[in-house]
Amino acid sequence: MRGFTQALTKEYPNLKVYNFVSGGVATRMKNFKDIASDKIAQLILDFAKEKDTLKSGSDINARDFIKY
Repeated sequence: MRGFTQALTKEYPNLKVYNFVSGGVATRMKNFKDIASDKIAQLILDFAKEKDTLKSGSDINARDFIKY
């Protein structure tokens, strides 16, 4: 995915493209221990609305932005 994200960045330089790494979402399978899904969703929205930004082609590691 990282390579695909970086290739898209080169092919479409005016488009912001990110590789999102959740690092673990609290689900029933994980006994609801980890990052809450609503916090993951909010982080994605923040980047989509450009409230947070990184260089296009970068990885967004949820653990770097969300305190849980």
